[in-house]
Amino acid sequence: MARIKIDHSKCCECCLCEIVCSLQYNENTVNPKRSRIAVFFRKPDIDIIGCDHCGDEPQCIKACLSEALALAVE
Repeated sequence: MARIKIDHSKCCECCLCEIVCSLQYNENTVNPKRSRIAVFFRKPDIDIIGCDHCGDEPQCIKACLSEALALAVE
């Protein structure tokens, strides 16, 4: 399972990660509220989430323009 680290200090709140996730997993529909990352995105006390919907190459990380998302190294 991929573990995604969120650096809230780098996040510009563009929501591109939510858009990409919703496009990928909700029948090509842009709906950030249905994004897999949306639940954790706006909670500053959570900095690592587990998500296995993209395997080892999470699309949200690729889409992040501010490099606020990264694979967490254990």
